Amino acid sequence: MERIHVLGTGAGMVYNCYNTCFLLENNKKYMLVDTGAGSQVLNRIKDSNVDILEIHDIFISHKHIDHLLGIFVVLRVICGKMAAGKYEGNLNIYMC
Repeated sequence: MERIHVLGTGAGMVYNCYNTCFLLENNKKYMLVDTGAGSQVLNRIKDSNVDILEIHDIFISHKHIDHLLGIFVVLRVICGKMAAGKYEGNLNIYMC
């Protein structure tokens, strides 16, 4: 692993920060660990200068809503890119 991009930290009910999730980077390949509690994850990925098209693995650490709800917006973007022929490779999703 080369780098960790911390997208945000917090607790289940936060207002001024984002719930815990991060990107693991290795050779320009990215694994998104947890997706937070909503669509803000897309802004956090963009703010970290990572192209969502480079994310090919998602790991959800546990089934609390503040760790997995954002997966719906991430999937919507990636599946839309897949349908348009703009996403290369597969998206793997891992869950505990």
